[in-house]
Amino acid sequence: MKDWLNGIRTAAPDMEAENSIEKDPLYPAERLRILHQLITNPVDEGGAGITPKQGEWIGVESIFALHDHDFNRKWVKKWATSYTLAIEDLDSIRDKFGEKVAFYFAFIQAYFTALIGIAAFGVSSWAILGNFSPTYGIINTLMCVAFVEYWKHQEKELAIRWGVRGVSSIEKKRHDFVAEKEIKDPVTGEMTQFFPASKRLQRQALQIPFALAAVVALGTLIAMSFGIEIFISEIYSGPFKSILVSSSLVSVLLVLTVNRSSSLLALSRRRSP
Repeated sequence: MKDWLNGIRTAAPDMEAENSIEKDPLYPAERLRILHQLITNPVDEGGAGITPKQGEWIGVESIFALHDHDFNRKWVKKWATSYTLAIEDLDSIRDKFGEKVAFYFAFIQAYFTALIGIAAFGVSSWAILGNFSPTYGIINTLMCVAFVEYWKHQEKELAIRWGVRGVSSIEKKRHDFVAEKEIKDPVTGEMTQFFPASKRLQRQALQIPFALAAVVALGTLIAMSFGIEIFISEIYSGPFKSILVSSSLVSVLLVLTVNRSSSLLALSRRRSP
């Protein structure tokens, strides 16, 4: 546990920004994040106010950092000869690309590692227990729950190591945000922009019909896939039955349908005003 706590500050940073940076230098991802904020933050907040695809910056497609080709070559060469990521590798990713990317790689490694055991159990169950085994369904569900709880534990440990606990509560103001009024902060005495929570909840409630529609559509697809699979394996006796049963054609069609639907939904959200 001691190794996981190396990233925790044991004392508050200095009040002087220069002294704090000299004692605890910024890693590349932090510097890039700060520069990006300085470029994109509104002018009244000390930024340059450059907002891609908005207003006078409609011609700006996006803002991104230049690639570090030396680091990329070393990174690819090292990963080409390894199958797992050590904690030091995750630290390197975090330092270079930020916590979000590091969390992604950590989750993917944990996920695929867990899939090895689940896949081995699934093949064994199919060979020994046969199709539609309740034992397989129960054990598979328990293994999935165990993985979710394991990842929650790993996620907290990484968050403590990288000092990013509670950052989800820090929100950045949208450039198109329009406040209803300004009120005086009772603690700091500063004037802050205010938007009623009731109106925010009303707008968020508009997502409920779309969420219900998505649940119904996904449930219908899953029910149809199971129905077709049962029909092929238990009722259908025509040609190519063995191929259709063993190839899991219905599952492949379900995955393709869900992925295509997700892509169309994401595209429609990007195009929406």
